[in-house]
Amino acid sequence: MTSKTDNKLAHWMADHGIAFLRISIGIIFLWFGLIKFFSGLSPIEDLALRTVRVLTFNMFSDSAMAAG
Repeated sequence: MTSKTDNKLAHWMADHGIAFLRISIGIIFLWFGLIKFFSGLSPIEDLALRTVRVLTFNMFSDSAMAAG
């Protein structure tokens, strides 16, 4: 790239970089927020169930925890 193109790109990113960062983080939150409503799709579901099971000393069944 030429110096002129580099400068244009740097100025454009300085002007629009925060907006792109906000949009990308919003997409990530939306994605992980949506998949938690579908059982078996979330990669963290098993870890969350095991953690709650340990913290509650197995007082709740897996089905009760997954429903809530």
